[in-house]
Amino acid sequence: MKPWMTCALVVLALAACGQPNASQATPQPQGEPQEADPAAMPPMDQFAPPPPPEPVRPVQPLSNTAAAITGAATFAAGQYRFDLGQTYKVRPESKMGADLPWSARGKSWAELLGVDTGGEVELVRVVEQAIDRSRARNGSLCGGQRPVRWIALARSGEDVGAEVHMAAFSGDRPPGPAGSERDLCGTFNYAAGN
Repeated sequence: MKPWMTCALVVLALAACGQPNASQATPQPQGEPQEADPAAMPPMDQFAPPPPPEPVRPVQPLSNTAAAITGAATFAAGQYRFDLGQTYKVRPESKMGADLPWSARGKSWAELLGVDTGGEVELVRVVEQAIDRSRARNGSLCGGQRPVRWIALARSGEDVGAEVHMAAFSGDRPPGPAGSERDLCGTFNYAAGN
């Protein structure tokens, strides 16, 4: 077959498929944006994946208890770390309103942590703890004799994150309506940028 016949067959084949050949393409003006092909766009109900989370920044002790026992604190998912030699691996347990009781005596989380009754408290279970005895004053959040079993956190202030209010508990039962006040080890307060 002659080369000019091959070229003619290709042009005819492209025309039959509705595909423009290079000589039929309409050039786009350089200054105008091209429209996206609707078929190539994702469906309306699908969104781009969220951006990666920002690095967790430490908060500084606000209360004397936090300054003496823990130093600065970093509350990351799965691990709470304190500058004075304490690290706790944690697992989320529950979230509750700050107006609910933390013990059988009926005192609310808001009273215990010093937060608004409309706030939320997150309770985590401590699954492992690493204590540097040379740096950890008082031994741990619950002292040297009792292991830390539960930690409760509430956030308050500007952007609900400027202050972190924490309570630590020992005991096998979680704090709540059936909890024992004897299991409370202490409360600790922190502030961002303090």
